[in-house]
Amino acid sequence: MTQIEALKEVPTEELERLLALRKQEEKFEKQRQREQYEAEEHQLVVHLTENANKLHGALAGFKKVCFDRLKEHYEKLKAYGGVSEANKGNFSIKSADGLMKVEYSKQVGKGFDARASLAEERLKMFLESFVRVKDKRMYKMVTSLLERNAVTGDFDIKLINRLYKMEEDFDNQDWKEAIRLFKESYTEQKTTNYVRFFLADENGKLQPLSLNFASLNY
Repeated sequence: MTQIEALKEVPTEELERLLALRKQEEKFEKQRQREQYEAEEHQLVVHLTENANKLHGALAGFKKVCFDRLKEHYEKLKAYGGVSEANKGNFSIKSADGLMKVEYSKQVGKGFDARASLAEERLKMFLESFVRVKDKRMYKMVTSLLERNAVTGDFDIKLINRLYKMEEDFDNQDWKEAIRLFKESYTEQKTTNYVRFFLADENGKLQPLSLNFASLNY
C-alpha cells in the first residue's frame, strides 16, 4: 500500500488534527529560534558595549593625562627657550632614540558673535537709505555678501572679507560702523587640542599610531 493509499484510510478529522499539531510544532520551533536569536543578539550588544564603555573611559582618562602633561611640558619648553613667543602652542617631541614622537597642536576656531547682527542692521540701514536707489547693482552685490550659512546661520568670513576691502568706498557713518562691528565681532570661539603619536616601524620610519576606531586596519 502506497502512502497516498494509506492516507486515504485515515479519517479526515485525524488528518486535520495531525496537520494542526504539525503547524503548532513548527510555530513553537520558530518561536524557539527567534528567542535564541534575540538572546544571542542581546548578549552580543551587551558584551561589545560594555567593553566599548571600558575603552571609552580609559581613552578619556588617557586623553586628559596627555593634554595635562603636554601643556605642562609646553610651559617648560617656553621657559627653556624651546619655542618662540609667537608659537600658538604647537610643538613636537621625540624620544632620545628617535623611534617615538608626540605631536601636540591647537586649532583655534573663530566666528562671529552677537555684534555681527548689529553690524548687519547698520549695513542694511546704509543700503536702504544710500545705495538702493542710487546703485541697484551695488545694492544687490553688497546684500549678497550678507548671505548666511543655511545650516549654521553664520556669516561667511570669506564674503565679509570682501566687505572689508570696500571699507573706504563709502564715506557714510552707518557703513563704517557696520564694518567696524563686523571686524570686532569676529573672535575666537573655540580652541580644539590635538595630539598625535608616532612609532618607528621595522625600517625605522615613524608611523602614526591611530586612536581613531574607523581608521584602524584589522
